[in-house]
Amino acid sequence: MNLSIAPDIFFSPSIRCGQDRWEIVNPKQLSASVKLFLQVFALTASLVCGATTSAEEPKTQLLWSSNQMRVSPADLAGFDVVVLNATCDLPPSAGLPPAQTRLAKFDPTLVLHESLLQKAADSGLTVIASVVEGRPSRFDSHEPSWGKFVAREVIDWCLSKGFTGCVLEPGPALSAVELKALVDAIRSTQARMPIYLSTTTEAASSALKLGVGSYMEVSEPELSAAETASKVITGADLPSLVVVTSTSSRQEEHQAVSEKLSSTGAVPFVTPPSLPGISLAPVRERSRKVLVLFGWDAAEAEKPMICETDTMTGELLQTPLEILGYEAEYLDIGSQALPEHAAARFAAVFLDGELLIPGPRQPAVARWLAELKDAGRPIFFLSGMPFSHDDALTVLKESFGLQGSLEAISRATDPEIVTVDAELMNFEAKVTARVGGFTDLRAPENARILTRLRGKDAEGRYVVYDPAFLCDWGGVWFDPHLILRGSQDSSLFFGDPYAILSQVMAGQGVLPAPDVTTRYGQRIFYSHIDGDGFGSLSDFRGHPFCAELVRDRILKKFPLPITVSIVQADMEALAIGIKTEWKDQMVDLARSIFALPNVSAASHSFAHPYQWDQTDTNPGIYTEPFMTLKPEVPYKSVDLTREIAGSIAYINQELLPAGKSVELMLWSGNCRPGREALRMVREQGIENMNGGNTILSRLYPGLAGIAPRVMRWGDELQIYAANQNEFMYANGWNGPFFGGFADVIDTFERTESPRRLKPVNVYYHFYSATSLSSLRALEKIHHWCMEQPLHPVTAQTYARIAKDAHHARVFEHGPRHWELRTGGHVRTFRLPISLGQPDLNTSQGVLGWVAHADSILISTDGRHSVTLKLQDAIAEPAPRAAAHLRLVSSTAGLEFAELGDLKASFKVDDKIMKTATVVFSGLPEASRCDLTINNAPSTLSADAQGRFSLNLPPGATVTIDAQRARFALLR
Repeated sequence: MNLSIAPDIFFSPSIRCGQDRWEIVNPKQLSASVKLFLQVFALTASLVCGATTSAEEPKTQLLWSSNQMRVSPADLAGFDVVVLNATCDLPPSAGLPPAQTRLAKFDPTLVLHESLLQKAADSGLTVIASVVEGRPSRFDSHEPSWGKFVAREVIDWCLSKGFTGCVLEPGPALSAVELKALVDAIRSTQARMPIYLSTTTEAASSALKLGVGSYMEVSEPELSAAETASKVITGADLPSLVVVTSTSSRQEEHQAVSEKLSSTGAVPFVTPPSLPGISLAPVRERSRKVLVLFGWDAAEAEKPMICETDTMTGELLQTPLEILGYEAEYLDIGSQALPEHAAARFAAVFLDGELLIPGPRQPAVARWLAELKDAGRPIFFLSGMPFSHDDALTVLKESFGLQGSLEAISRATDPEIVTVDAELMNFEAKVTARVGGFTDLRAPENARILTRLRGKDAEGRYVVYDPAFLCDWGGVWFDPHLILRGSQDSSLFFGDPYAILSQVMAGQGVLPAPDVTTRYGQRIFYSHIDGDGFGSLSDFRGHPFCAELVRDRILKKFPLPITVSIVQADMEALAIGIKTEWKDQMVDLARSIFALPNVSAASHSFAHPYQWDQTDTNPGIYTEPFMTLKPEVPYKSVDLTREIAGSIAYINQELLPAGKSVELMLWSGNCRPGREALRMVREQGIENMNGGNTILSRLYPGLAGIAPRVMRWGDELQIYAANQNEFMYANGWNGPFFGGFADVIDTFERTESPRRLKPVNVYYHFYSATSLSSLRALEKIHHWCMEQPLHPVTAQTYARIAKDAHHARVFEHGPRHWELRTGGHVRTFRLPISLGQPDLNTSQGVLGWVAHADSILISTDGRHSVTLKLQDAIAEPAPRAAAHLRLVSSTAGLEFAELGDLKASFKVDDKIMKTATVVFSGLPEASRCDLTINNAPSTLSADAQGRFSLNLPPGATVTIDAQRARFALLR
């Protein structure tokens, strides 16, 4: 059947029927009767031929501009045009959206990078050195060859970084003639490259004269002038990008600004001043960042500063925040200024338990907190009142409604419990009355009191103390009523941290939480081996190397992806205990391990440092800086370059087969890499892992024993291992061994129910093969994993998922309607099951979902920008009118070519090592389906709930056609 329609009335949406396709564009030109005919025709074609219709609205072009110096793939996702400083670090090319216009903003007279200095010298171009430290040198723009040099070398440097165009930001010394010569030179070498001129509203006509696009950064008072200038630019068929910086907290004002500029033909972006990258309009971003104020003035406190990982928030509450969908961003109060326009940038502010605000700063900090409170951002005080200045205390009383003197009672006596919230408290440990931290503090009126105490001061007068309460602006939770510390590794919460933080953040609305525990509906499995003990001799007959036993009894036996690392000094027989004559045998053994198809490669350093960061104020107690090397080895202190870049190069060049390379750096010793080591690993283009202390088990039953998934070190990110290794479970390798590490199965079960908190991470060392009992523990763990419906990934993949989840961005379009932007690695988002389920007809990039406990885990297809819209839940089996195939779960990666209401086609990951189990649902009861697997046709039937399961080989191509259900509807 064929249908022809005149080209001048073509519009979209499209109608498809089998191999035929008709497109009708511009419905405004159609009469009502023609529109009605086409709607009926589309519905008939849909019912008879299995067609799909799409009524997606034309997308508005979106701009993003930021002064960030490093951005993630999630930052870039979903925006059509991006403007960044040319010196900004972009993600690797694989993480860049291919159709995106990325504009490098720069002053063409400045030397942007040291590599350009040498090229300028080679070209004979004069460079004027800066006399101010930190400022870049300048080119002499008066030289005739300058424009051609910029067009050739500077533009090429920008393009090599991943930019696709430029925004010229000419300095005051650049004349109009020189600027025109530069633009002409760029056009002569890059004829199709987008060129914009950064200009003011008064000078916007300069872009017209050059025939380039206009880029303006204006404040709200300049809006009218920007509208006028933009009309002139777009009226000449030139593009206009306008960034408006707004100090307002009102979303309707942001949207009105955006709409005004859009009406002129400009592409708008509304953001706070200083261009932090937050989108206020035309799309509204929901901040996932919780700012944590920590630390103190080291000079005033006379004690060394702490790192982010040592804060009470990092130790106890970052994990619940991550589960709720938030990421902790830390600010050192002793050395950093408070961020401006924080209400637009952060979802809440937590004051860490050991925070000591310098006295002179206290009034300003209190007023800053009051402003955030008034803007609707929760404020949460942990473990004590960090204010003592009278002016600050006055702000807290007047603005926050706190009652009492807010001063500590130094000699409180006779403490007694007045009230305890039975729903939120007495969680893992029963609240008891304590005098520690006793303060004359009463909650604001109408607060929810979680714990109230009464005691006597030094004069015998009764004082009421509320160490834990929730109120409309957030609340407090003070030690020693926060946790009961049983030992260094075991603590019990007095209150439910997940429920309490949910209440604190409730006013911010529901947030789709990136989930790192699940992929395609199944719990993630990954495994990694630290290189320690590779060359240790086992207790088995003949004393084979531990690595040989791990290879033969674990790596070869279990078809699971496992990441293996080595310590270079071991492999080169430089370490004490490794005989020189073993070197060749160990190298051959390592090569045989890395050649296995299920093994990925990692480095565990050159000499296994015990303390990575020499500036770390809490490095742990170690008698040596690294593993003991032979006396003749000339290595006396930790050299980060040799430990990281050197060990990676050694493994790549000496041990790996063609097609493999090191994917991961596994931290050793104290696993506290610090900023510099993390930076080096990032610049190597690989991921990092280890650290954290997840040991939840029968011996350590408290939820405080669950580490966060990541930790910030300044602007660098450490990926924590999802579980601890056998050293902890085997009591510091003092035993028991079988009954020690085998208890990790208990950890896996406790982190699965009542809520899924961690993936399954089997993490150990080669020395686990030392004895029969320790090796049998490994075998028992792997047998348990093989029996579970897990989704195996490599350790590198998990690290990327965790990092991507940290950077993921959420944009809210309306009630139960979001856009989720990621780098494509995190593919599961979690929401309360009570909120409904995805509407697959209007969502984009959503494959399906599965219920787990009180949550719904939503699977996405890996695209960088996913549209998620919920609807009320539809009971299974689905009624025929609401039928839509959806993915429930898969134990393997899937690549979908199509997933419609009654038809799906996809390919199974060809790198998996065992049969994949894939479950679909969403069909009417007992629906008959046509199934094709690797071109072999068959049929199947859904069960009474509209579900069916497929067992598929690696690399299988599959088509599911359930259109028989549509014919049943027509009957």
